[in-house]
Amino acid sequence: MCPRTQHRPGGVALKPAVYYDIVGAQAQATHGDVAIPCPDWNDVGAVDYLGKALWNGHDQYKGNTAEQARAIYCQKFSEALANKAKNFF
Repeated sequence: MCPRTQHRPGGVALKPAVYYDIVGAQAQATHGDVAIPCPDWNDVGAVDYLGKALWNGHDQYKGNTAEQARAIYCQKFSEALANKAKNFF
């Protein structure tokens, strides 16, 4: 088990927070503002920790233009690369 992964009930493992920041900025740049409600439950009836993490990562950039989101993406990716031991397995 990797110590950098956050485990949730049901065996769900979440990646470091910077991953969801990067994915959220990329989604904002390509798709615009998040258009769906925050997921509560997954397909098997359990709490959707992964869906919520992805949704929150995207929602935090609501209102940013595609150019702003691209700049945020580059900034967050550079920050993640600066600390590889913490952010990459």
